[in-house]
Amino acid sequence: IEFTYKSAGTKSGAIIAITNNNQPAAFMGSDVLKKLPGGTKDKSEEGPTLSAVLVAAGSSDFLKVEITGVKKGAPYVVNNGAMSNDLIFIYTDHNTVNLVGRDNHQKVLVEDVSAINSIS
Repeated sequence: IEFTYKSAGTKSGAIIAITNNNQPAAFMGSDVLKKLPGGTKDKSEEGPTLSAVLVAAGSSDFLKVEITGVKKGAPYVVNNGAMSNDLIFIYTDHNTVNLVGRDNHQKVLVEDVSAINSIS
């Protein structure tokens, strides 16, 4: 049952598979992300930063991070030197999250995030 739930959840974006060098580190749903620090009182759709999610999953030592959405395609890549608190997750109305820049929520970098892979 657990495998089926994780599989269905990652395909829909309801669960994000977080991996270290393609090895499982954590699985988080948007409900878990809502418990992490982030967002502001006047912007309830704003969630945690990418950095906060990685730290919560135990993935803080990496060279780069690849973020992939449900629609797959090429991952959005962030090098460690370019990591900042400007990359945040925003909640959607269908129980997923999108990766956006803090200053421009309209420009979605990754829609319906399904996987985050940190590479050392």
